[in-house]
Amino acid sequence: HVRQAVLDRFKKSNAAVAKKFLKRKDGILFFNERVQDTRADTSYSGLDLERFAQMTASLFSAQQQQILQLTKQVRELQRNTNK
Repeated sequence: HVRQAVLDRFKKSNAAVAKKFLKRKDGILFFNERVQDTRADTSYSGLDLERFAQMTASLFSAQQQQILQLTKQVRELQRNTNK
């Protein structure tokens, strides 16, 4: 139940990662999302470390860009309210 709750919570962002980085049009990041006993499914070999590192770096970079953009917007709003 906990596993399904986690998958449900991150469904939207997982779909975005699957589409952007893995080019999966269906948006499914984990092949066994609905499989209750993951030990029975051994067909998925996982991501290699290099691909995982590339994806993680790209996600962190995008997040940093978003933080910088939001910081810029906050500063602009502060300038406008101080006038």
